[in-house]
Amino acid sequence: MRRIAATLAVVALLFSAGTAGADYADGMAAALRGNYARALHEFRPLAELGNAEAQYSLGVIYTNGHGVTKSDAEAAKWYRMAAEQGLAEAQYNLGAMYAKGIGVPENDAPGLYGRILMSEAVKWYRKAAEQGCEGISLIDTPALPLATVAV
Repeated sequence: MRRIAATLAVVALLFSAGTAGADYADGMAAALRGNYARALHEFRPLAELGNAEAQYSLGVIYTNGHGVTKSDAEAAKWYRMAAEQGLAEAQYNLGAMYAKGIGVPENDAPGLYGRILMSEAVKWYRKAAEQGCEGISLIDTPALPLATVAV
């Protein structure tokens, strides 16, 4: 009986892993068609389970306000989750948010506080650049806009 239960658990896991990739692809296809409600429906469960690409895609959706109320704080939250898993595009976007002081703690205090935010920006830009994220140069990254190519 235990062997049957274990086999069924493995089969269920295999099917769920296969559908997770399909759900992300379905989400991307929906986003490219401009159907952001469907994209959100596909991305959110994957993102909550830790899928870095889905987390990044939610960040892009919230950055641009596609099908949701634009929220820099929500975008930064999703970018951070993906960035901490090593996704270069998310690292870059998180760095840009720190550099611009959007979606992260306000960069309105002179001195040390502002330097801390810029050091966070440089940290994330550097991680993205080390992975070869296109268009990133450690010299001029603070002036670059947010990347929004995923959605």
